[in-house]
Amino acid sequence: MQAELEIDLAEFAAQFSRFIQYSKRSIEDEFRFQCKGLMETVIDITPPATGKGTRGKARKMGQAKMAGDISGSSGSRGKRRAGVFTILSDEAMDFAAESGMSTTSDNVRLWVRSDGTVYGTQKAHFRPDASMAEMRAHHKQFFKNGQMSSAGSYERNIGRWKWIDQMVVRRSTYNRYLRSQERKVGFYASGFRPGAAAVGASVPVYMRHHQAVGTVALEIGGPDRLSFSAINATGYGKIDRDLQRRIQYAVEMQTAKMARQLPYLIRAHERLVN
Repeated sequence: MQAELEIDLAEFAAQFSRFIQYSKRSIEDEFRFQCKGLMETVIDITPPATGKGTRGKARKMGQAKMAGDISGSSGSRGKRRAGVFTILSDEAMDFAAESGMSTTSDNVRLWVRSDGTVYGTQKAHFRPDASMAEMRAHHKQFFKNGQMSSAGSYERNIGRWKWIDQMVVRRSTYNRYLRSQERKVGFYASGFRPGAAAVGASVPVYMRHHQAVGTVALEIGGPDRLSFSAINATGYGKIDRDLQRRIQYAVEMQTAKMARQLPYLIRAHERLVN
């Protein structure tokens, strides 16, 4: 079900009414141009983009955040997001499977540090043959309202043992899974593609997910028949709830652009008539 957004357009409409009196464009062309600016601002502030000038970096930013969510963000062990997987080299996984498992225990010894600290996990978490579907199901467990919650860590210490409560997978399997997830970067933003196309707004490559859901309604039939609506129906938890705030911000930015340009248009008009 699509939510009704309460966007305050009063100042935008008032500024447009003043602006169009001095614009060299027709009212229809000016309306389309202002809607284009509005949509480009919306795209600039919709994840993975984080503001003007970030489009070129947005895909890499999104991929980096996705990798951090999956395998843990950088920083000290006590402060970072731990991620949902522990990744071991294929050789380390094979070694743990051969020498670190016991038929009489529910635990797996993964590796031993030079100081004697032993890292281990429960057999249920040790997944040397995990499939893409199993990894995705495990990953989805940690989504809360469309964003990642903190996942496992090395918090359980028993003597010289440190217990990992994340799913432990092979590096080669993790790399395949990460690539499959990276292809989803920009999926939510792609819901704005139809609206952007209707008014000629530029769309970055990372937004071209054709399966994302979006609709547009544009009516330009004279001064009394100007309307534009762009609906992003992709739906994505917290990001979706932030939609109203982002669109209101874009409206305010486009209103401010008209306000800044208006004095120049007025002066140019006065030079023509005097």
